[in-house]
Amino acid sequence: MKLKREFDWFGTSGQIWILAAWAILVGILVWTPGNEVVTMDESRLLDRVFSAQRTLHEKRVSLGTASPRSIDPSDSGLIGVEWSTITTTAGDLGSKILSVKPGWAVVFRRWLDNEGLSRGDRITILSSGSFPGLAVSAIAAAESLDLDINLLVSLGSSAWGANIPDMTLTDILAFLRKEGFISTRANACTLGAGWETGRGLAPEGIYALRASAIRDGIPVIEADSLEEMIRVKGEAALIPGTRFLVQIGGGQADLGTDPSILDMPPGIIKPSTIGKTGNGIVAEALKSGIPVLHVLNIPLLARGSGLYGRARLPAGVSPVRLIAALGSGIFVLWRFRRWEAK
Repeated sequence: MKLKREFDWFGTSGQIWILAAWAILVGILVWTPGNEVVTMDESRLLDRVFSAQRTLHEKRVSLGTASPRSIDPSDSGLIGVEWSTITTTAGDLGSKILSVKPGWAVVFRRWLDNEGLSRGDRITILSSGSFPGLAVSAIAAAESLDLDINLLVSLGSSAWGANIPDMTLTDILAFLRKEGFISTRANACTLGAGWETGRGLAPEGIYALRASAIRDGIPVIEADSLEEMIRVKGEAALIPGTRFLVQIGGGQADLGTDPSILDMPPGIIKPSTIGKTGNGIVAEALKSGIPVLHVLNIPLLARGSGLYGRARLPAGVSPVRLIAALGSGIFVLWRFRRWEAK
């Protein structure tokens, strides 16, 4: 059998350039922004959260409290200040900027959907004021699935979160309810900071937090120790019928005081997880057979969800683009084969 050279269009160097151009085409088809796979429901959810952020930003502009672009590059209205009387701890600005991406709403919806949750299922969302963007995304996602939401919030906030005294997490949620972007109201709140009772904050900070709870008509959970707070808040969080727990921001009662909680990875934690999971409400949920979504270490979660470095949406590969990439590859291999049997 002899091998016959079939053709030599443009010469060897010309063919190399054609193959290189094909490789670039495949890269554009598969990896460029705009190839995200989202359903119509997810697209509506994204638009809802994006519009909510724009409306909140406009409100803060009108109040003179909007953060500058250097602090809130996307004009989300969900990033606060470095320090205030209700600031509990230091916070990483980069993580706060990352946490306000509207794409988180789709990520939350998929987390919930993948757990088999559907209309009427009861979930509890525990959120501190440190990541208001994630709280809004989680609530909007759960509402888009018609879940029964038991919302408990901790009003204090780390730096750059919902730490403006007259724009706390409950104020943000109340405004977004009024504007029609969400409908869930918190069933109760804690003050945050030490023991989640405001411990360590100045009197004026505690006054501001209590005033925000009064503005929204939300009862404050009181306790004389962290152990009592874990018990009382836990009873409010893990009510009968709860199928799933979302924990955002790491309130002290949510995580407890056991240092092992710091080693618990972010993301979905199953009740069968081996190892220590702290001594707070998260641990109680897992002991009760309730899966937990642990939302902390935002950069790591963003990388795993495809949101890191992207503007709005989680990554995906469009079937149309994938078929186009494969089709172009088949054509190139067929048209430019170098040898054939004779």
